Amino acid sequence: MQMKKDDTSGMNRRRMLSATGTALAGLSVGTASVRAGGKSSSNGKSLYDIGLSLRDKHDWSNSEWRSFLSKKGMDHTHSSVEIPVSKGGTERNDPGTQKMDQSKLRFYLTYTYSPDITQPQYDAIDFEWEFVYGDELPYGESPYDLCTIEWEQGKYNYGGLYYDNDWCREVKNGDTSGVTGAAVEYDDGAHTNYIIGDAVNNDPDNYNQASYMGLSVEQESGSASDNDIDFDYWHSWENTYFNVSIGTGGVSVSPQSGTNWWSESKVVQVEDID
Repeated sequence: MQMKKDDTSGMNRRRMLSATGTALAGLSVGTASVRAGGKSSSNGKSLYDIGLSLRDKHDWSNSEWRSFLSKKGMDHTHSSVEIPVSKGGTERNDPGTQKMDQSKLRFYLTYTYSPDITQPQYDAIDFEWEFVYGDELPYGESPYDLCTIEWEQGKYNYGGLYYDNDWCREVKNGDTSGVTGAAVEYDDGAHTNYIIGDAVNNDPDNYNQASYMGLSVEQESGSASDNDIDFDYWHSWENTYFNVSIGTGGVSVSPQSGTNWWSESKVVQVEDID
């Protein structure tokens, strides 16, 4: 059965999740986790939060999301880039039995500086991933995939709140957040079913499949532009799940099977996200 986007069973609209760490002062779950540029609307909502709601409601592309940030004067210099992922991947196991093609995967990374004027030490990291299928049918499949953001201990302090969209959930086998990063599980199978139905009705030439997560961080040492951030996408099939541990040593991912998965990773400095 095709899952409709407004079916909230197992999913929430643009969820704001509390993490295991200390929450940002003055920020509450259910509102924005960051307030871009310290700007707010007449109703008191931050422009960043308004942007996230619009992004979700209208299924904005990443370029539309970045355009909103620019038009509203939000400082995200050196913050947005499309990073094509090379075919072949960082790791690839038993690729012949599944259909999700790594060569179609793209990463979009957005780093917004000092998004909350009352908490200027916090920045925002946004990670969007997309399979660019064009007029080809997408091939998402169960179980959930895994997406992570990671940094070296001592470079950033995790802000304590993060957001994602309809197709993501907290990690079921391990940690969702910690001192060196955060992770979400992505329902690529259900998302594919939705996209196929939506594209047939609206745009049969566009089956691209994109989703995202975001979090707030406090810079601890060095300049933000010198700090490495690691973005990873893990795909699995045939009942292969991932165990996730996030601690002082970083984000550790262990597939529950020696095969039936692949991963892609990009380690970048903020100054290279340009």
